[in-house]
Amino acid sequence: MAFSAKFLAQRMTESFKALRRAWFAINALEPAIALLSDEALSGRILALKEQLSKEALELEATNPEAKRDAYNRILDPYLHEVFAIVREAGKRVLSMRHFDVQLLGAWVYTLARFLKCVRVKARR
Repeated sequence: MAFSAKFLAQRMTESFKALRRAWFAINALEPAIALLSDEALSGRILALKEQLSKEALELEATNPEAKRDAYNRILDPYLHEVFAIVREAGKRVLSMRHFDVQLLGAWVYTLARFLKCVRVKARR
């Protein structure tokens, strides 16, 4: 096998492992999120939004140069819980539970879109 093929296979394996970790983390939060009332669920999402906004503003003020790594550090703790809340909201409002593959697709899309935005801003 050529070096490039081995490298690509290794990168894909790492990506799949990261997706699997995200999948397990989202599913692990599901029972705790299901116990929240509708008001507590909307309150939790607002609290997460406020925390994220506060941390992003602090980041902008302190170090506008190292945005990519810093934004990844800020977003990582919140993404699992946000996706678990979205799944629960779908169950309550639409009476349909998101399939795991739907959440993982959204996860990939979210990360790819975020990285693209950071890359475009870095080029300016």
